[in-house]
Amino acid sequence: MRVLTYAGYNSKTKSILWVCQCDCGERTVIRSSSLVSGHVQGCGCRLGHPTHHASGTPTYVSWAAMKDRCLNPKSTSYVDYGGRGITICKRWLDSFDNFLADMGPRPRSKSIDRINVNGNYERRNCRWATKQMQAKNQRRNSKPAASAQADVASFAVEEPF
Repeated sequence: MRVLTYAGYNSKTKSILWVCQCDCGERTVIRSSSLVSGHVQGCGCRLGHPTHHASGTPTYVSWAAMKDRCLNPKSTSYVDYGGRGITICKRWLDSFDNFLADMGPRPRSKSIDRINVNGNYERRNCRWATKQMQAKNQRRNSKPAASAQADVASFAVEEPF
């Protein structure tokens, strides 16, 4: 299942809607909550579309939340992410497995952090960070933390895609 575009808002169910394309090619409209929870995996063409092996894990939850704040205009965080033009690289947007391969499993007590707070979600600009690290790396700070600058150098590798 792949999200193609925003489809609107259903005021009756208070749901954000997305046009999605099943692996079989069929397009359907699905609520955000069904996508994030993993309850909908396809158009219904094949009963038993398997859920992702990692759905519900901290890493999957971080990936889904990242997508929500960048893509969902109704998200409370959208104004600070998607609304500012923060995007997700195509490699991660299209595949949790690619995100997991690049970032590894989310360590306990850490969450995803963009090293350059004005940069996009992509391998060379992301790390797993503690709350303390993230507190030093915010737009309201006049300059990026020195540790964030050092981390940029350690992630400065060319992407193989």
